[in-house]
Amino acid sequence: MTTAATTSWPHAAHKTSRKFLYLGFFPYFCSILSETRKTDNILPQEYSKDIRRYIPSFEVAWGGVPSEWGGEAFILTNMSNYDKDVNAAVEVMRRGGVILYPTDTVWGIGCDATNADAVARVYEIKRRVDSKALICLVDSEARLQRYVRNVPNVAWDVIELATKPVTVILDGAVNLAPNLLADDGSVAIRVTREPFSQQLCYRFQKAIVSTSANFSGQPPASNYCDISPELLEAVDYVCTSRRQEKKPHTPSSIVRLRPDGQVEVIRK
Repeated sequence: MTTAATTSWPHAAHKTSRKFLYLGFFPYFCSILSETRKTDNILPQEYSKDIRRYIPSFEVAWGGVPSEWGGEAFILTNMSNYDKDVNAAVEVMRRGGVILYPTDTVWGIGCDATNADAVARVYEIKRRVDSKALICLVDSEARLQRYVRNVPNVAWDVIELATKPVTVILDGAVNLAPNLLADDGSVAIRVTREPFSQQLCYRFQKAIVSTSANFSGQPPASNYCDISPELLEAVDYVCTSRRQEKKPHTPSSIVRLRPDGQVEVIRK
């Protein structure tokens, strides 16, 4: 969890008050740190009136805490544009909508990977036949296991040792929209380590479709500035994060992993 620096706060080391302040970021705003934990992120309640002078963009709320920690506390949250962006994208996908978002590779078109109607809209927007299947993202290895009946052991080695984003194609997909999968029932899935897309997957609590932000047959959009205006108009929400970037990005590697451990490199 990322926390705000507090070196410039007055008497930051003072931790004797029964009411204290926790500086944190969404979605951890309901988390309270014990007074016994060694951190300068706990401040006595008497300094709360100076919060906005130091960090005016933060919001302050009262929150209850366990009695052994003092019973109540100020909770300081940073509802930044980043947080609002993630929240807005999640809400759109929960309603079956389609988004454009930055990923660990190029910009992507995304939706709920378990919603067949939403997936069908992605094919329609991309002007692509649904026989080609789509990639989806998850935030962790644990979530990946929800969508594959039996993950071969070699998959964990490939994911752990990869030096760049790698999409693995695995047999026996479950709990995903049927039109997301290949004809043989396999799924192309990737664990993202990039902060924005990982947080998006985490908060959505499901796999998210991740197909490049371009019409079929056109080059993928490495950055927001490369996305077609027509495509921007076709989706329900365009994420605001990382729009200023102008960096070279490339699609992921793709590796087919068979249940017997065979490995086939589809794209380096």
